[in-house]
Amino acid sequence: MDEAAYRHGGIDIVYNNAGTTRFSPVAETSYADWSFTDRNELDIVFLVTKHAWPHLVARGGGSILLVGSTAGLTGSLTNTRIAHTATKGGVVAMTRQLAAEGDMLAPDHPMRTIARANPMGRVGAPEEVARCALFLVSAEASYVTGAILVVDGD
Repeated sequence: MDEAAYRHGGIDIVYNNAGTTRFSPVAETSYADWSFTDRNELDIVFLVTKHAWPHLVARGGGSILLVGSTAGLTGSLTNTRIAHTATKGGVVAMTRQLAAEGDMLAPDHPMRTIARANPMGRVGAPEEVARCALFLVSAEASYVTGAILVVDGD
């Protein structure tokens, strides 16, 4: 990344659209295949972004485009892809985190004081999260599947 920035006078845009996977259902996914997919679909995005970040900051900003997949948003009944789904979900989450960290460069960004930015005006307690987890694994949640329960005070 340093060499690319030197050759081209800096970095303004990062376009992360590379990767390769090994598709298989969870019961047939070896740890080697899981690790291969993680390295080639998530680590590669992280490493490129990590090493480009200081160059973007030095130039006063820029754009990072991370290309994910619908796999990062949904499960699939037709394509067994446990590792691919996990890594693309990671790319989706990484995109959101990078947006927050990029905005945090502004001194008055609300993420600097989480409690003040939270509508409840406080940080959550561990037992509040645990109660939600307990519900999800209880009989009361027997018709809940694949749900994402955000427990963050928003």
